[in-house]
Amino acid sequence: KKEEKVEKKEEVKKPFVRKAAPYIPKKEEKRYYPVVPDAKGVKISIAKCCNPKPKEPIVGYVTRGRGIKIHRKDCPNIKRILERGGKVLPAIWIERGPLKFIVYFRIAAWDVPGIIYKISGIANEMHLNIENFHTSTKTEKKKHGYYQSYIRFSLIVDKPSKISDIVRQIKLIPEVIKIRYSKRRIYANSSSESKESGS
Repeated sequence: KKEEKVEKKEEVKKPFVRKAAPYIPKKEEKRYYPVVPDAKGVKISIAKCCNPKPKEPIVGYVTRGRGIKIHRKDCPNIKRILERGGKVLPAIWIERGPLKFIVYFRIAAWDVPGIIYKISGIANEMHLNIENFHTSTKTEKKKHGYYQSYIRFSLIVDKPSKISDIVRQIKLIPEVIKIRYSKRRIYANSSSESKESGS
């Protein structure tokens, strides 16, 4: 028998080509925020007692000096407020994106000459306006002839990253002992979301 010669065909490997993943745009997250249609230019925040959730029936309680607090309609405090003759306005939930943050600062520092200028200078460099500036002094705490003071103020920023930047800069001031802050989201119609704390 003649040996049959079998020619083996070499397998030609095709080059691996990575397919580009299709671009899928991310959908913007929709959130619900409280609005009081009968109130314009008034600060709105969520009441801590009942902490209403989106789509729950709500009303707005007109406080003295603290804007409007959003409560659930069945909140026990609202019943007591109405019994005392308090003012309550209709409120609704709407969908829209956040606009800005209002940040409340509380700084403990040694009351050396120029400390307020140093802190306000940081805000000025970041093109931020300081609001509600208050200072107080603790006479029982003293170091190198200077009393400990508390400095409180608020700022409005458009990005959370700016909060971290200003906190980092204030911490670099040698006279600063401690810094605490809290922030709220501010939306159109002057409404705001729940409070978040940091230090």
